[in-house]
Order: sequence, then structure tokens, then C-alpha cells
Amino acid sequence: MFAIIAIVIAAMVMGLNPYGILNRGKDARRKKDLNRIRVAFEEYFNGKGCYPPQLLLDQLMSPANCGSASIFRPWLIPWPCDPDGQPYFLVEDTNSCSRWFKILTNLENRQDADIPAGWYEPINFGVDIYSALEVNFGMSSTNVSWNGSVADSECRPDICLVETDRSGPVCNSAVGGCSTESGPRACYMGVCKTKCIVSCCGAGCE
Repeated sequence: MFAIIAIVIAAMVMGLNPYGILNRGKDARRKKDLNRIRVAFEEYFNGKGCYPPQLLLDQLMSPANCGSASIFRPWLIPWPCDPDGQPYFLVEDTNSCSRWFKILTNLENRQDADIPAGWYEPINFGVDIYSALEVNFGMSSTNVSWNGSVADSECRPDICLVETDRSGPVCNSAVGGCSTESGPRACYMGVCKTKCIVSCCGAGCE
């Protein structure tokens, strides 16, 4: 009798998948946190006319400020971080008065319906400076999409492709980084933060 009960309990535990339940709970918290940050950023914008500056974003992305009651007072108290203890990823434009933002995270359940279809296909390199393996969900200001690249308003639309060999890219490091696509590489302004194609790449660029 006890053996039968033990088997039934074991089957129930295996069916419930406690690790999966825990992960879904963490993902629910991540979504809730990102929405709270989004609302707080909009309130910040309503009061100051710009979204938080990069210097403040750097502080908000510091592990030391997880749970801080003062770092983003009075808009959001305490400052939330990922359930695993790491800060959420924050991205915005590089202008002195930021006009858009993105808040990014990595959901543990890769089957989550809010992850864009085909997110893990080889052709998808992720968003902004983060790969598809680092982030798979986000929220943003209403004027941009969290999973799309945003061109800085000061950037020119000129296409700049640089031929590379297998040893690596030849883009001028002072200009920025390069895309991770194979073949010709597209050089981008600002450490690939905005995926803005620049008009000059390689030796001689300032």
C-alpha cells in the first residue's frame, strides 16, 4: 500500500516539474519588474522631458544598487533586479536628452509565448549590444520596439560594408564595433549600441 502511494506521489512530483514551475515564477516576476521600470521611466520623462541619462542607467545596472531605496527615488522604490540577483539590461539613445529606452531580460522558459517567433534562429543576432542568448524579452518606450534596432537621429543612412577575412573585422575601433554576421561586416556607431550604420569605416576614420 505504502509502495503504491509512494509511486503515485513520485509521479505527481515528476508531472508537476517543480523546476519548471520555479522558472515560470521567476519569469513572471521579470515581466512584472520590467513593466514597473517602464512605468517609472515614463513618469521620469513626464517630469523632466527626457528619459534617465546614461550616467544614471549605468548606476541602475550596477549590482550594488539592486534593492536600493534611493537610487531611483521617488519613481521606483526599491530598484528591482533579476530574481537571480543581476541587474536588468537598460538601453537608450546616446543624445544628451534621451528620447527612447529599452529594458531587456532573459526568460528561462524558452517556450514563453512573449518571446518573438524564431528568436533563436541563426539569422537572429539579438538586439542592440546583446545576443539572442543574453536577452529574449523586453519592454520599451512607445516610440520604439524592444527587439528592433534604433538609428540615432544624428546618424547618416550611408551604408558602410567592410570586407573581412576569417581573422576578424577591420573596422576602425574608434568608430565602433562590427556586426556578427558572416561575410562583409557592417560597422556601427557607438559600440553597437544603436546599430546605426556609419559613413566611414577602417583606417583613416576619426
